[in-house]
Amino acid sequence: MAVAPAWAAAALILLEFRIPALDTQGHLVSAAAFARLFFANFDVPQRLLTVLPVLLSHYYLWSRTQKRFYLYTAAILAAVLMRFEMGRVFTATGWAVFALGLLYAGLRWNLHDLCWQSYALAALAFARCWSTNFYSPEMFAGIAGPVLTGAIVIACLYAAQLLTPRATHPRLFYSLLATALLAALLFYQASGSVLTIAWGIEGVALLAAGFPLCDRVQRISGMALLLFCILKLFVWDLRHLDTLPRILSFIVLGLILVGVSWIYTRFRERVERYL
Repeated sequence: MAVAPAWAAAALILLEFRIPALDTQGHLVSAAAFARLFFANFDVPQRLLTVLPVLLSHYYLWSRTQKRFYLYTAAILAAVLMRFEMGRVFTATGWAVFALGLLYAGLRWNLHDLCWQSYALAALAFARCWSTNFYSPEMFAGIAGPVLTGAIVIACLYAAQLLTPRATHPRLFYSLLATALLAALLFYQASGSVLTIAWGIEGVALLAAGFPLCDRVQRISGMALLLFCILKLFVWDLRHLDTLPRILSFIVLGLILVGVSWIYTRFRERVERYL
């Protein structure tokens, strides 16, 4: 169990001499320590005590050698360690928080590798949250597990969106992930007319937030969601809902659309400039 940390320590010693022949050996030993963890350490109770030293050693070796692959091996170890330590439910939240931290560090120190790692982890958190967390029956402090974990992941994705520069592909990426995940969470937590209303409120919130944030993607996402609500109202709700929920859907969505229309009419020039 302690073989991998011992190899990592040996790699550190070899690389400290800064001799080319020893450097090569140090990198090989460090790679062996990385691989060893997956064969012998992740399935034992003391995994944190053995994986964490190797993980930290890889970040240290990157700072000493500037070898990019150490950034990736360290991030992989951190992500896998979270999967085992945080369990089935909270893995997605750990990945989302880690992705946000990597993005901040990447932008702060202009390290594109950290940004790419953040993109990958954000996508993994999105996929895991949708495929696993939204079906979880657990409760935490009286809050449904899907709501709690989904809210954390969505908040991290929107925070990552705010960190990225405007009019860039990463900002679009985080915005779409967060919006889609929020819509999916509402789909699993609401039903019938409540779902249409919830999506309508989300659309208005996105539209309203897009103006002060000067975020065109968010505004378009909000309008697209409102249009989808109208389509759902006539294609699905009108046929499958009972009379009272159907009337409620029409009234609430109608009020939302009237409000949006009034805002557009009242502030047309300003709105057109933003769009």
